[in-house]
Amino acid sequence: MAPPTKIRLVSPKQPRRNRVNYYQSPSPPLPDPRLRIRFIGTAGFVIEGAGHTLVLDPYVSRLPLRKLAGPLVPDEPLIKEVIPHADDVLIGHSHFDHILDAPSVCLRTGARLIGSDSTKQVGIAAGLPTEQIITTEGHEVIPCGPTEVTGIPSRHGKMFGKIPLPGNITTPPSWPPKNKELRCGPVLDWYIEVAGLSIMHVDSADLIEENLKGLQVDILCLCAVGRKHYPDYAKIAISMLKPKYVIPCHWDCFNIAYRKKARKIREGIDLCACLAHIRRKFWEACEQGQNRTFNQWVLRQIRLLYQIEARLRSSNASSAQRETVRASESVMIYNRLARLLERVRASRRFLPKSLTGRAVSYALDQWHRMRVWLTNGNVEIDNNLVENKIRPTKLGAKNWLFIGSANAGDTSAIIYSIINSCVNIGIEPYHYLNDVLQRLPTMTTSEIGSILPENWSPETTCR
Repeated sequence: MAPPTKIRLVSPKQPRRNRVNYYQSPSPPLPDPRLRIRFIGTAGFVIEGAGHTLVLDPYVSRLPLRKLAGPLVPDEPLIKEVIPHADDVLIGHSHFDHILDAPSVCLRTGARLIGSDSTKQVGIAAGLPTEQIITTEGHEVIPCGPTEVTGIPSRHGKMFGKIPLPGNITTPPSWPPKNKELRCGPVLDWYIEVAGLSIMHVDSADLIEENLKGLQVDILCLCAVGRKHYPDYAKIAISMLKPKYVIPCHWDCFNIAYRKKARKIREGIDLCACLAHIRRKFWEACEQGQNRTFNQWVLRQIRLLYQIEARLRSSNASSAQRETVRASESVMIYNRLARLLERVRASRRFLPKSLTGRAVSYALDQWHRMRVWLTNGNVEIDNNLVENKIRPTKLGAKNWLFIGSANAGDTSAIIYSIINSCVNIGIEPYHYLNDVLQRLPTMTTSEIGSILPENWSPETTCR
């Protein structure tokens, strides 16, 4: 996988200091320069490709909690600023955080509103002409200029054990509407074919697996919140749709104002800390001669954790075996270290701005995220493997200063990804490239997946 690239959400007139990183993508740059995907918060995206602009589930008004009890008034100036143009607006379901801003976009730009009959009722309530609204029950291809979209019937994920505001909207609600009037309605995942690529937008953490059979996509925009109520939800979606890129959405607190720093919805989202970064702080304090006895004790405890991991790695332990050993051995060291750090901070034994004080504060701020490593055998104790792989790229960027052009940077990222993927799974990169480059000219786009490093098997004699 290539080094992370950032997808920034920046309003045109927004000062630099207020820019918000809504999502740091783990994906390399998109392969088709005609296609641009912009995440606008919650489950919203703007997809521009082949001269056509699709908007999905726009909600940038992001009303604070105190305003949800009364009429929900869209923020018209902000909507215009963030979404200046649209040709079609697709709605996955009719909760306020998916549909409230959609009629405003359509009324201003002339875009069509596409969704279920519940979506139609909301559009009519906002004053949208019926000829500007397209309804679908799913499983039908809807032409959108050079783009084609298909609604895939799905289900809304459960929140705290139940679906919020279930039921359909059968008559136009008041406008501005109240929260309770915007019921879920039918749920549609959107399958989109644009600029030679396929995209699936899943705006709620549930699936009807039967409806996904036979579908494969290049890009999967996958709802994150609520997934803990659907065991293996993300794993199932990815294994069935086999995307090359996965962009998480609906992970941010949508009651936080658009221009304020985004906060993650913690429910169902697992964030893991890196023990190497925690260790480094104590090692630096020890190297500077600060509180050597204390820092050396902490480093010894961390060394014990790494020794357990080294033993597991050398024995090729499975995920389940790693979880068992960590639960019986590592958790005791983890808890012992946590108790001491808590006591030290509470006693104010070290000055907060000293190297040791900063190390303690940093460790405790990250400590709860280390528990993910204890309970998930697929997670490593630190991020060193990834950082080692991207180090040549980072050093290169520092030494070269320039890589030629943006396209050259994309090409470099792709090559690094391929070579490192081969190395990781024990394939000789030269043999792989020698074989693949001979086969590529006669292959179709749909066959490319078969020659990715993880799927590759040589078919020609390597010279």
